[in-house]
Amino acid sequence: MICPGIAAIAAIITGVKAKKAIDRSGGAKSGRSSAVAGQVLGIVNLVVTVLAIGGLVALGVAASKHTTYTSLETGDCFNRISSSSIFSFQVDRVDCTKAHDAEVTGRFAADDPGSFPGADGFRAQAEPKCSDFADQYLGSNSGSGLRFIWVTPKQSSWDNGTRTVICGLQNSDQSKHTGSVRG
Repeated sequence: MICPGIAAIAAIITGVKAKKAIDRSGGAKSGRSSAVAGQVLGIVNLVVTVLAIGGLVALGVAASKHTTYTSLETGDCFNRISSSSIFSFQVDRVDCTKAHDAEVTGRFAADDPGSFPGADGFRAQAEPKCSDFADQYLGSNSGSGLRFIWVTPKQSSWDNGTRTVICGLQNSDQSKHTGSVRG
């Protein structure tokens, strides 16, 4: 990204100098149209470079708001943004005072049965652990209107070594929740 910008600046400066030299020559030198073309191409290249860098920065800022579910810790609130990521569920970590899909009650490493456990294998491990995490997290608070959930790795993530399972609580009707449910 830097080299085209440097080349663009060089083309602009060279075009300006060439035009001045041609103009001072009193007609002895030719090529003014080529100097102008080089200068215009340099300006276009510089604009494209600046726009490309700006686009990459904007893309980076947008992507930084999203994170994989494995970065969530107990007490974090989040919104799921997709399950379409090749390797992992993407989430937006949000302040629990704002509307959110779920709140993390705990996390654990899934047992490795030698191959991808699938939905039933994860369920067998997650139901008792996530239920215990939910009870501990809620304390004396009533879990009325809430249900515990879990987020597991996709097979491609599993194949790459991810074993993290995130347990959480969400409204039973899957509507957004505002505020923490922690007891």
